[in-house]
Amino acid sequence: MFDYVVELPFGNTGHGDGFHASNLWQMFHCTPFVETIYIDADVIFNKVDVELLWSVYDGTDISMPNTALSYDNTTHLGGREYFEIETAYGLPAHYSSLIYFDKSSEIAKEWFKILDPLMQNWRETYTEIFKEKKPPTFSKHVLVNQASAMIDASTDLGIRLPGFYDFMSDSWTDTLDWWYTPSNQIIIENFMVSGIIHYRDRRFMSNDILDAIRNNYHKE
Repeated sequence: MFDYVVELPFGNTGHGDGFHASNLWQMFHCTPFVETIYIDADVIFNKVDVELLWSVYDGTDISMPNTALSYDNTTHLGGREYFEIETAYGLPAHYSSLIYFDKSSEIAKEWFKILDPLMQNWRETYTEIFKEKKPPTFSKHVLVNQASAMIDASTDLGIRLPGFYDFMSDSWTDTLDWWYTPSNQIIIENFMVSGIIHYRDRRFMSNDILDAIRNNYHKE
């Protein structure tokens, strides 16, 4: 089930400036499935009931988590720093590292259609829309939340996703200790973290952790 490899139908539209996340709008055209969960590359599933995960999305067209946990299992309370631009312009504050969509849905189709020009022409988007305060560079989550704000105002794409973590800092491993136990548990400081984890800091996924995950997978 993980052997599908689909090329970007319109090519890598982010090759010019290196912001490959600007290809997100193409996911609607790439997926061979009716229902899809897009996941960022720096997300790990640890002890996740996948069937239960799909059931969370029953009756939705397209959705993203609207809350996230920190490593100590406390809620981010909106991630004020991370969503600084969204707060300034009254945009939704959703986490774009995990996006569910139903390809048969007109709302999902409209959302991706809006996202296309926002991402392909992100510099012009910044000039036209974010006049007072701009992100310092390309920002996938800002453009995603802008697209969400531009569809039917009665449509709320935010969803509470239990067990969803987002480690807001790209350098949290500088100050926190972490390890992966033989019983397939992730420990950060004194806290056990299980669920869908957007870990961000690439140093987290060390060779030791990868080897431990591989060993546990082969045991199963």
